[in-house]
Amino acid sequence: MRIPVLPFLLVTCVGLGWGPAEALAQSSNHSQLFFDSSGTDQAAFGANEIITISGNITYYGRRDPRPEGANAGTPVQDFVQPASDVYIVRHGYYHGVGGPNLHLFLSDVAGAPNTVLGSGGGGFFEQQIASTAPQGLLMSGDYDVVVDEHQNGYFEPDFDLYLGGRGQAPAITVAVPVGVPALPNPGITAMKAAGNAEFKAAAQLNAAFRVIEIAYDKIAGDGMDAKVKDVFKAIVKEFKNEPDDDAPFKLGFTAARNALANKMKQGLGLVADPPDPDFSQVVGPGQATRAWETDAEPLFAAAGAFANAIDREALLEAALLASLEKYQGAGAAQNGRWALAHARGVAHFAGLLAGEISRNQPVWGAMKAATMGSALDFDALLNQNRLLQARLRSSGFTTVEKQFLADLGISRAESDAALDRFLAQPSTGSKAEWLAALDAKMAAGAAASTGYSQLAVEMDAVIAALLAEASIDRDDPSVSIGGPFNGPAGSALAFSATATDAYGRDLAFEWDLDGDGDFDDATGATPLVTMPSAGIGFAGVKVTNDGGRFSLAYAPLTVTSSNLPPVLTAATPPEAAVELEVGANRVFSIMATDPEGGATSLIWALDGINVGTATDYSFTANAAHQGVRELSVTATDPAGALRTRVWLMTVTKSAPLADLALSLEAPAAPVQSGAEFTWVMTVQNHGPGAAADVVV
Repeated sequence: MRIPVLPFLLVTCVGLGWGPAEALAQSSNHSQLFFDSSGTDQAAFGANEIITISGNITYYGRRDPRPEGANAGTPVQDFVQPASDVYIVRHGYYHGVGGPNLHLFLSDVAGAPNTVLGSGGGGFFEQQIASTAPQGLLMSGDYDVVVDEHQNGYFEPDFDLYLGGRGQAPAITVAVPVGVPALPNPGITAMKAAGNAEFKAAAQLNAAFRVIEIAYDKIAGDGMDAKVKDVFKAIVKEFKNEPDDDAPFKLGFTAARNALANKMKQGLGLVADPPDPDFSQVVGPGQATRAWETDAEPLFAAAGAFANAIDREALLEAALLASLEKYQGAGAAQNGRWALAHARGVAHFAGLLAGEISRNQPVWGAMKAATMGSALDFDALLNQNRLLQARLRSSGFTTVEKQFLADLGISRAESDAALDRFLAQPSTGSKAEWLAALDAKMAAGAAASTGYSQLAVEMDAVIAALLAEASIDRDDPSVSIGGPFNGPAGSALAFSATATDAYGRDLAFEWDLDGDGDFDDATGATPLVTMPSAGIGFAGVKVTNDGGRFSLAYAPLTVTSSNLPPVLTAATPPEAAVELEVGANRVFSIMATDPEGGATSLIWALDGINVGTATDYSFTANAAHQGVRELSVTATDPAGALRTRVWLMTVTKSAPLADLALSLEAPAAPVQSGAEFTWVMTVQNHGPGAAADVVV
């Protein structure tokens, strides 16, 4: 007689040799499993819970459909009632490959399987297969469930049921609360002191950075009509159409200002570091925004290197901060898996940050040398800026400047808002203050590196304490990356990483070597990769086990080159700023030579979009170009070294302004006390533009 079973979700097996995301096919098996009355074949459990299953198993007796010798073990034939062994195995135990004749040896995580007995029809209800820690044997982690129909100790896809598998969700997830140790007080104190010092240094650099921006205004404004150069310096450059977000490089001045703002934010965050309840995710350093580090103007090149170094530090500070906050969030939730993952992250990113800060010390010195070696009179330029602020604050834009803004398509509201931002900029500062800020950054970096190193070392004890918890989830692989990795461009560079899985599962290694956040540049634990060009950044490795769990690790990557970048000469026009009216044409040209004698290639880009590869580029302005446009040309040599030249084009379209005159006519006769009188006010427009919405 068949015991009636409530209608539940049917579970089918997945066939070996099929893709991991496809269903496991079976031929003669009709087994079904579920964990509760909702019919689910996936369930999560906490501490001290009993795990039961219900469903159907298949009767295999004298009509055993297996061919002779098809199994690798000795089967137990069903007699009156069907019986099957239920194994709980690590998630990913079955790889999803092999073929119909596979015989996968089964090993239950608790040491022995549980046997379930069905009715004459195979049905069974709420039979216990495990209990969770600490009173039970099933520890925290992800698990699959196998029904061994023949009770021969092997998984055979044509006969047995497998729930889970690589590429599928686990059948059982267990999360037993654990005691999470507090962060090490001496190391956290040292880290907060380091974060505070770095924040103050970044704030000092940010306050003094106007000195360098003034230099950009001066160089970028060369070639502008003297009558409109002031308004260009003040606000027009702000309306430059920025290159696309996915453009590989940014201008150093813009990138540096953004990076400084981000670094100040991260420094303050490290001082606060509140718990983050959203802790169930792996932390990485994020994608860097690269600025140009090669330019004919040494100050521009130094600004690019400055921006990149600040950006790398800010990214690592953000990763460290996220790891700290998520560790505390996991601790509050007593989640051992994520506490362990983020404890490792804190140690990893604190060590990386200590090394990065030390490695960047020469960058601040190079920025200082470029400032001191520049022919620009920074203090005179700053004084001119202060005078310009005073003039605009007092009387606003001149008629010529207003006409220029209108011709560029900049509205009154836009120009007023930009002017407010310009007038709010600090009017203090000097070259000496900028140089002092660079010195302060070097001093703060030396102390911060020591503080972060101390935190990295002290986290080892926290990690050890977590691993001592018997019921902690150990499913995530542990990864250690080699490095720092250093080598010349154009040659094979050896990368290395090692990883372990607590349960011996297979591990896959994937690498991100170009800093784009995608782990698609190499595979394997020890790949050899030819790096195409010089640069400084991070090599990242992602290690994934058969259960789909992965961990990340990063190491410094420096690719050097003795190759010199191309030399750009005979730029036409020579000025950095060009004015054009809609309908006008201008030809831009450049000569590029490779110091090593190789052939160079050119790419012209308008607002970050490639528009040509010749030695010259003919630009005809149309109405869509109205405003401020950026035209760049980049020369690349055979070794991948780059150099770029940028022009800012102001494209105008005549926009006639109204010329309003106001006259006032008083009453004709003397007015007596208490009597009514009328004043006549007249507004006249002398053109040529129309006037609307006039408010008197």
